[in-house]
Amino acid sequence: MHFYRQIWTYLKGFRLVMTVAILCALGHHLVTLIPALLVRETIARIGVALGNGGAKITGGMGQAWFASWSFRSLLFVLGLTYVVRSLLFYGDRYLAHVAAWGLLARLRVQAYAHLQRLSSGYFTRQQSGDLASRVIHDVKTVEFFLAHGLPQGIMSLVVPVGMTAVLMSINWKLALLMLLPIPLLLATNLKLLPRMRQNYKKLHDAMGTTNALIAESAQGMNVIKAFTYEAHRLAQVAKACATLHRYVVRINRISAIPQSAAHLFSGVGMLIVLGFGGSMTLRGEMPLADLVVFIFYLSQFYQPIIQFNQTSENTQDAIAASHRVFELLSLEPELVDPPAPRRPTRPSDQWTIRFREVSFAYEPDCPVLHQINLEIQPGETIAVVGHTGAGKTTLTRLIPRFWDVTAGAVEVGEVDVREWALHDLRRQVSLVLQDVFLFNTTVLENLRVGRPEASLEEVIEAARAANADAFIRELPQGYDTLIGERGVRLSGGQKQRLAIARALLKDAPILILDEATSSVDTYTEALIQEALARLMAGRTTIIVAHRLS
Repeated sequence: MHFYRQIWTYLKGFRLVMTVAILCALGHHLVTLIPALLVRETIARIGVALGNGGAKITGGMGQAWFASWSFRSLLFVLGLTYVVRSLLFYGDRYLAHVAAWGLLARLRVQAYAHLQRLSSGYFTRQQSGDLASRVIHDVKTVEFFLAHGLPQGIMSLVVPVGMTAVLMSINWKLALLMLLPIPLLLATNLKLLPRMRQNYKKLHDAMGTTNALIAESAQGMNVIKAFTYEAHRLAQVAKACATLHRYVVRINRISAIPQSAAHLFSGVGMLIVLGFGGSMTLRGEMPLADLVVFIFYLSQFYQPIIQFNQTSENTQDAIAASHRVFELLSLEPELVDPPAPRRPTRPSDQWTIRFREVSFAYEPDCPVLHQINLEIQPGETIAVVGHTGAGKTTLTRLIPRFWDVTAGAVEVGEVDVREWALHDLRRQVSLVLQDVFLFNTTVLENLRVGRPEASLEEVIEAARAANADAFIRELPQGYDTLIGERGVRLSGGQKQRLAIARALLKDAPILILDEATSSVDTYTEALIQEALARLMAGRTTIIVAHRLS
């Protein structure tokens, strides 16, 4: 029930639509019971007219009501029943999908929004492919359950119960005989449900691992090719896919048992109805019309039960998928805004950056920084130099509070960064990194990451200052050119200059340059250095480098 409560909570805004969809599903399946009763009355009248109808029908739901109708009225109502049933079916399917896709969109947006609130530390411990699998595939599984599994589940309950009530009113003895296999079928299904849920959980975990492996391989394909690592990587992907296949086969092996049993018991039920019901009809104890109703219902009675097994499988799949989604949504961000955020009273060109006895460790027993004391004056440029792994980049990441210090304090403008609102603090810091990240969109949109509301003229001005405007105009569509995932269609120097233009457009008072000119040729480095000189003017700048040059 916890699963359904969670779904109902996130259906806010679509609850009325989903309720109407459920009512349409109920109405559709209840209306499905009517045609057999009308056919029963029609057959009985034909039998009476021909003089060979056998025993007269004397009871059953609606019999007294239908008996007063004309033959044409019965046919008209029968046709009208089919029209109403189709309209209710349309309402059920359409509205259920509206609500389900509304939930899907909301869950995906909320999951992504929550990801943005989580700290950098979380992403160092997770695989991006697995996170994408949770947000995309697992949420889609929940949507499929709402749009298809839930209506099927309603049918699986309503139709057999309704048919049982009708058949009991016609001939309770034969109805009870027909129901004999049902307890065995339900017991089989209930026994297998826990195993199915456990295996669906493993399946979704394996799917996340496989997606992560394939996504990582696609991003690192050049490295794989350069080191002729194709065979080894293929073996890893094949192993992950084999694990995925193993869980799918296991789930299908389990789920096929109750479905096969339902088909078997359906045949047993038909034998019971034909054997006992046929004998009763031949002895004149039951009208032929009643036997036809039993056969008519029996052909539909076990189908919902077979679908109930499929619904049970979909439910276990949705529960396993939703567990992964809600597990993500339940994570508490490690870095949050203070209850009462503070901001320096002085203007930004007078902010001092201070490290007071700062210590930091990614893991408890592995310190990276130890009792660092540092003061950077407004407008000052300093260099943080050291060998790889010395903690240079870590030191700079503490200023925009990507991590929290283990001990001590980092202050910007005489205010501890932990007392700033996170968004406000990070608006004051621009970063230009060695590994420039660009999105798979246009040059213009990548530059506007620095300031989304910037006009085209402001973007072009920043690009010119970064010595990027000339090469941008040479691209096929200029500023509207798609640059590919992570900017794969650009050179390293071009990406660096876009990063500088982005920082210029942001116009933050604090600038961090992390190996911003490494791995480029002399000519490109000169262009970048010239652009950096413009960018650094009037800003407090921290340069990270392996050596001074």
